[in-house]
Amino acid sequence: MQRALVRLALLMRVVPLLQATATIALGFSAYTRPWLGVAAAGACLAWSGWLALRIWPIGRCPVRCCAADAAVAVAALVAVGAAMPPGSLTTAFYWAASYAAAVALMLGLSLPLGTGGCALAALIGGYGLMVGLRAGPHALPAAAGSTSGRSSPSATGRPGSAIPTSG
Repeated sequence: MQRALVRLALLMRVVPLLQATATIALGFSAYTRPWLGVAAAGACLAWSGWLALRIWPIGRCPVRCCAADAAVAVAALVAVGAAMPPGSLTTAFYWAASYAAAVALMLGLSLPLGTGGCALAALIGGYGLMVGLRAGPHALPAAAGSTSGRSSPSATGRPGSAIPTSG
């Protein structure tokens, strides 16, 4: 079962990588530093390809690979965050956040609780740092709501709704 879940987590990376391709291709002019977005997407694609070749046969992700995986995701969060206009960091245009969510799934499946918690804290810190520095602290609640909508429906049952409403 573990082997199948790790392979599924690898396959789930395809979605944010396709999202990166689409946002770069269709929104290239919106980037303030397009070369950073392209470099980050290329690095994420290359890393994910190498990682898939490395761990697909064994069905598990070793701790060293998980650490490097988290580092690549944090680097993507920083690079793409620096490449985009600040107002886009709380939207789906910020594809590095979706990529980090896919990485978090791999970390959760592969690492012991304490180690996985530290790696997850690094991902959350990278995301919060970029949103806080570039878009301002006032954007953090919107970013948290945006991120929770990517992974699961909220308490209201509507994807992306971070604040429960009465109606």
